Amino acid sequence: MMNQISILAGLYSHIDQSGMAANFLIKDDMIEFTSSICPSFAEYIERKHVRCSVLLDECLYIATPSNVIILHKGDNGPELALTITRPDWILHGNIMDLYVDSEQGTIYVACAGLDAIDVFNRDGEFQERISLYDKLCSHLPVLSCPKDVTVGHLFIQRLFMIQQELFAVVGTLGDALAIVEVDSGRILIKGRPGVGDALWHNEQLYVLENDSPTLNCYSYDGEKQLQKEWSVDVGGLLQLPTPAPLLARGMTCQGSGLYVALSLRGTGPKRYPATAILAISIKDGKLQNTLLMPEPEGIARPQVISLQAVSNDFIDFVGGAEGRIEGGRVLSPVDTRCPWLDGTEAECCPPLDGSECDKSSQIVTASPDVESVRFDNVGLRFVRKGGWLFGSGRKDRHFWALRNISFTAYEGECVGIIGRNGSGKSTIAMLLAGIYQPDEGDVHVRGEVNLLSLNAGLNSQLTGLENVQVKASYMGASSREISKKLDEIVAFADLEDFIGEPVRTYSNGMKARLGFAISTAFSPEILILDEVIATGDAIFRYRAEKRMKELLGRSKNVFIVSHQTSILREMCTKVIWLDKGQLIKTGLASEVLAEYDEYCKKY
Repeated sequence: MMNQISILAGLYSHIDQSGMAANFLIKDDMIEFTSSICPSFAEYIERKHVRCSVLLDECLYIATPSNVIILHKGDNGPELALTITRPDWILHGNIMDLYVDSEQGTIYVACAGLDAIDVFNRDGEFQERISLYDKLCSHLPVLSCPKDVTVGHLFIQRLFMIQQELFAVVGTLGDALAIVEVDSGRILIKGRPGVGDALWHNEQLYVLENDSPTLNCYSYDGEKQLQKEWSVDVGGLLQLPTPAPLLARGMTCQGSGLYVALSLRGTGPKRYPATAILAISIKDGKLQNTLLMPEPEGIARPQVISLQAVSNDFIDFVGGAEGRIEGGRVLSPVDTRCPWLDGTEAECCPPLDGSECDKSSQIVTASPDVESVRFDNVGLRFVRKGGWLFGSGRKDRHFWALRNISFTAYEGECVGIIGRNGSGKSTIAMLLAGIYQPDEGDVHVRGEVNLLSLNAGLNSQLTGLENVQVKASYMGASSREISKKLDEIVAFADLEDFIGEPVRTYSNGMKARLGFAISTAFSPEILILDEVIATGDAIFRYRAEKRMKELLGRSKNVFIVSHQTSILREMCTKVIWLDKGQLIKTGLASEVLAEYDEYCKKY
């Protein structure tokens, strides 16, 4: 192993929905944060994620869900060279990775939402689109994927080269793994669950699986056949005092060392550091070192999305600056010593089998003094479509769905949102979920948000079972967690006889029960329920209210959009009253609802 290496990490935070490319210096038994680049996301993109970062030939390539940002080395630090985007990326792209072939001058962009790889030259000019969906159609039954699978259900997670041939790591709706040769569509590895990453180095293929998580090493002969050399349980190597759900993603090699990133899923238990870097021997898979990654300034408990060994190239790229670089400004580095270095016993985490545990074992710990949501003078407007109703000559072609909305929600609160039809209740819910972006003011949300409205997140062409797999995967659940929760979800939704039927055949009540059961099975940090409880029958409403009371002990916040004051009065600690896009009052549920009842009696 080298005594000192420099690693570039693509980071993403579920807490503040931010991302950056950060550099860490590993010296023997220490890992130190040196500097990071955080592009001005407000200028370049809307979704503030970093899916991958690659430093090559004095250019830094950063992939976000909807575009690719290229920075080059300038006289005074990094400068924006090029932004690549396409209209369908903004709508459906969900970019997961990119690969830069320096010899061919080609940029490959993996679009998971399109089941395709888009190809560009170094100048950002579009060359072609390679559809993996078309190439893999004949292999879908082999991959445990439904025959009627549609585009958007083959999740392209990683791109890499083997002997000048481009390969892709693809996950499927059935959660099977495929490592696919892109040009021919030939499947190199199939049937393995939950792949997080793959890396080709010195004639060896390293495959990182999420479910265990496990690291496998394969040799690759001239006949293009794989032979397993060794396998190691990397989750066991971490030796957490108590179990915790892990995300295995991010690998790089330097010398005789293989560096693997393990991150806690979601926000994870706060007494653990968010990510550990394992140094493993590429010869036999034996653990060399465990390094707890410090948190750079400006990102809360980040997960690693990609790793790249860059020697000292990144330090040269940023001009030797230390700290965080944002829009050319260098922020001072901070003390980022990790907790849990003394090996002390930590509180237990929730068992993955869904069994009961006491309050100290909950992943999310709510604090009544900590803000989780804040709206500061938020406004959102829409364009009128015109026509005879509004008059084609009308000067004001916009209307404000919300205006001057300000409120704060603290951890542990259940917040109700009430108002007449058209008052802006569902609009606030979509702002909370990040579906809409405000035209005025700021929305601050700390935590993973799951919005449940009627039909939200459900694909009518898929069966109920397939929707459970897809929606739970989007929520960050592994296939093992989904399998263990499946019977509970089906039973709660009361769909045992219909779970194999297409959702398009479901009634509104059945859809509401299914969506609610999935959304509440995995304890989201911030859950938004938009007119869901009122849709079901009396039995479902009783069970839903009971489940929500349980969620209040496991989640930071629950927001309930409803017309039914009886539900809000029983469930909520705070209520927000809207009318015609304006905030009428916010405060204690009993006080606000009493005034709202009196208001309604006048009409």
